[in-house]
Amino acid sequence: MIKKKQILFLTVVFAILVLQIYKKIGAEKEKALIEQSKKEANSEFVKLLDQLPVYRDSIFKIYIANFSGKTKIVYLKKDSLTDILKKSKVFLHLYPRDKKNLKEGNTNVALDFKKEYASFVYRNSKYFILEKELPNFIIDKINTGMYAYNLDNSVSWEIKNILRNEEIKKILSENRESVLQFED
Repeated sequence: MIKKKQILFLTVVFAILVLQIYKKIGAEKEKALIEQSKKEANSEFVKLLDQLPVYRDSIFKIYIANFSGKTKIVYLKKDSLTDILKKSKVFLHLYPRDKKNLKEGNTNVALDFKKEYASFVYRNSKYFILEKELPNFIIDKINTGMYAYNLDNSVSWEIKNILRNEEIKKILSENRESVLQFED
């Protein structure tokens, strides 16, 4: 009777060990596949897929990250772009801590821009990117969105809440990105 229990116990332990080995091998293969997919994407922006965005909604995920020593704000859209998104102009309004960075009479630094989207493919999904280098001053708040493509300057998309320094700094810290432009 004891031998049957011992054999059953050893069989269960052996089965658990085999399953754990297969699980570890599977995880290692998945990790290697992810790394290979990142290389094949051939884009410095693929690192964003492992980070938390400073903002997200049904249109964009917005990131702030360092690329080749430059801090950039990056608008990332997965899968496809509408004509409105392709033709719209981005407004990016930065509110600097030091008001000396403002032109006389302005309340923000406006870095509006219109660019062609860059793109990359990662694991059979296409990602579209708009990016803009941030100026080298401490930023208190960010407001961003898009002006309609029909040139009437109506807003076709904008973030729901202004991005505040403390929230951005927290996310950048979690992403292990530089927080210098959001320091106190």
